[in-house]
Amino acid sequence: MRLHQFLKDQFRLCKSEVQAFNHKHNVMVNGIPDKWLSYIIKPNDIITVDGKQYEIKKEENVYLLLNKPVGITCTNDRSVSNNLRDYVNFDKRIFPVGRLDKDSCGIIILTNDGKIFNQILDQNNHIEKEYLLYVDHPINSIFLDLMSRGVPILNRVTKPCKMEYVSPCEFKITLQEGMNRQIRRMCKFFGYRVISLQRIRIGHLLIDGLHEGEYRYLTEDEIEKLLEFNKQM
Repeated sequence: MRLHQFLKDQFRLCKSEVQAFNHKHNVMVNGIPDKWLSYIIKPNDIITVDGKQYEIKKEENVYLLLNKPVGITCTNDRSVSNNLRDYVNFDKRIFPVGRLDKDSCGIIILTNDGKIFNQILDQNNHIEKEYLLYVDHPINSIFLDLMSRGVPILNRVTKPCKMEYVSPCEFKITLQEGMNRQIRRMCKFFGYRVISLQRIRIGHLLIDGLHEGEYRYLTEDEIEKLLEFNKQM
């Protein structure tokens, strides 16, 4: 964590307020000032603000699975209304792994472990993410087939994906990549408007039993399986 982030979290500041805070207060790391607040804090560093000491101790890693409701934005920036940090209100600094659009719902991993963060976002690790969608008019086998082959969006063609029929206006899609609003753009290419989009699986992690708005801790076995993805590559 950089000193800038520490001050932001410790004193509940907006991103834009941190530099002004630094100018008004005497902020030092191990007795040395850091004008640009770019120092990367290590365990047992001593931060002082106006003479008051803040010892940095290594935190235990936290791994949560949240069933995010529609309307919550996947950011820790408190200047954004309905941000994820205020919604979860967890007592440690955690961050979302990847994104889930504000108008989408479903599971997302929250953690303070950068290792798992990078492994899940690394598309070379081929971690599947499965979604359940409801669209504005009936689908057919041609649509399912064309979607599965790849769709031209954002100046490239999406990777092949898995498609599964559920009901006339409902289907499941499984991806191993995560472009900006990818599924909605893919559907729009074929003339469909997404009414609802829910992420129901990340790798081996399922939404089953987790009600909307709730979160739970990952089990030791679930954490180990996430870490195994990197070892297999």
